[in-house]
Amino acid sequence: MMIMVKPAFFDESVFDIITEPSAYWMGFFLADGTIAKTNQLRVKLAGRDSGHLQKLKAFLLSEAKIIETMEPRNGKFHSSVSLTFCSKKIRFLFAQLGIYRSGGAREIPDFLKNDRHFWRGVIDGDGHIGISDTGIARLILVGNKSVLDAFLEY
Repeated sequence: MMIMVKPAFFDESVFDIITEPSAYWMGFFLADGTIAKTNQLRVKLAGRDSGHLQKLKAFLLSEAKIIETMEPRNGKFHSSVSLTFCSKKIRFLFAQLGIYRSGGAREIPDFLKNDRHFWRGVIDGDGHIGISDTGIARLILVGNKSVLDAFLEY
């Protein structure tokens, strides 16, 4: 006997119009999201960042569950949380915009290159802003060359 699980509801239209929140989450997804060929989109974060996944879930108007797991890393177990949803529409949109490419290379769409909310999402996903021990402000961003070049232009 095969059991069919109904996918959790979420609003696939959240990226149809670029708003401050949708630009932010596009940037965050570019930094920390993954897309499978099965149209499965996932964001996986450290367990301490579960509140951020709650915000993404609220943005998506999603009924999906945030899954917490313990994973071995460097001889210790670490908590991680993930939010997964399936959408052919959003996968196609992100691929069309260059936010996701099957080879892993990610590009910045022209209309987002100067969007501060988009860059906030990218930095929240793959960077951080802080003060060094010597009191110097610093911003660290990790990414592929095309993303870092676009940020430097911004």
